[in-house]
Amino acid sequence: RSAGELPSSSEFFVFHEHDTLDDALFQHVGQLGDEFDAYRNHCLRVLSFAVHHLGGLRNVTNRQVNLMALALAYHDIALWTDGKLDYLDPSAALLLRDLRKNDKSGSVQDLQDADFVTLREIVLQHHKLTTWTPPEGSQADELLVNAVRKGDWADATIGMIRFGLPAAYLEKAYTELPEGGFHGILARMGGRLSPDSITERLAVLNIFKL
Repeated sequence: RSAGELPSSSEFFVFHEHDTLDDALFQHVGQLGDEFDAYRNHCLRVLSFAVHHLGGLRNVTNRQVNLMALALAYHDIALWTDGKLDYLDPSAALLLRDLRKNDKSGSVQDLQDADFVTLREIVLQHHKLTTWTPPEGSQADELLVNAVRKGDWADATIGMIRFGLPAAYLEKAYTELPEGGFHGILARMGGRLSPDSITERLAVLNIFKL
């Protein structure tokens, strides 16, 4: 789906593609390797769920969808690029580093200071179980952060925690965007990337927030 165009639909829409997301992901296709499609489908499902939580396509702007798509491309990326289970901060850092390196954000043009804050918080807060409230003075878009947060929980738990997302929508997303072994990939990473020291293992707990 083009970054400058949203489909006209009042029903639940599943994104099969998004230029902003794909442009970002293809920068790291080598590191994602054979797991590229599984991660991409996860990102697209979460984007679809997030748009639903914002009221559907009629209630979101292109800019909002582009920001969420960009953040989602990076939200778990350091599992592959950095090989770390404590991956939220490295993922957010890589997002911002890539933006500076490219001097643009794929299809998201003219990013404002608030957009950079929002992108970072989407990545950092997507494991938070309860509603995220921005600290005083934060410019982050609370609605976008929480929409992605809810969408990721729905996909990560295969609907066990879905914040009111209808089961039929979850099934539709998985039918159109196959899981492709994504959850098994994450489970295997627990052993593959487990840090050696107690301190590093405790740091992994930081990715989970109430």
